[in-house]
Amino acid sequence: LDLLDTVVKGGLPNGKWCFYQDVNNQTGFFGEPESEAVEYLNSINAVKWPLRKNCRNTRYILETVQTSLGADMGVVGVGDGPEVRIQTAASDSQAIEALEKELFEIIQNGGINYGDVTILSPFEFSKSIVSHLPEKFKRHIAILDEYSLMNFPLKEISFTEIANFKGLENEAVIVVDLPFPDKNSGKLTNHYVGLSRARTVLSAIYFEYK
Repeated sequence: LDLLDTVVKGGLPNGKWCFYQDVNNQTGFFGEPESEAVEYLNSINAVKWPLRKNCRNTRYILETVQTSLGADMGVVGVGDGPEVRIQTAASDSQAIEALEKELFEIIQNGGINYGDVTILSPFEFSKSIVSHLPEKFKRHIAILDEYSLMNFPLKEISFTEIANFKGLENEAVIVVDLPFPDKNSGKLTNHYVGLSRARTVLSAIYFEYK
């Protein structure tokens, strides 16, 4: 804030600026905000304005997130879109099989390009079920890093950890390696961020392991 104060014409108290924050659903994902910084911004009488219109997700995605997570994602959406597909798996093998079928359904039957599909996991690639896909799928998967993110979207299916995809989006998103959401758990940040990255097609393969 001290640095911004020097570069904004009129400084923060008298200059023109905007901060955007999802305080309800993503706060704390990368650490808690400094209380003194928040108090300072409040002290200079900034206007707080809620953003209610969702310009990314379809109606079905909005309804799924709001119903399963109890999260506020705004209203309206960008059309109905296809229904969200939610599956549960009782083992890694079931989850891998479900992911294979989902990729086939989205790409082969749905006609979506490889580059328009992103797979998100809370884990790195080596610890995700994605690493156990058959070679016919793995050869089309690119693991996102700092360089590839600058050239996103890619020509291949992209994979990354959910935290690294915050702020990004793609036409089709498949979320894997998460437990079925429990609204009373208080641990739904990965669910919220992952499920809200899709513009059109959203699939989730949850695990319910014994």
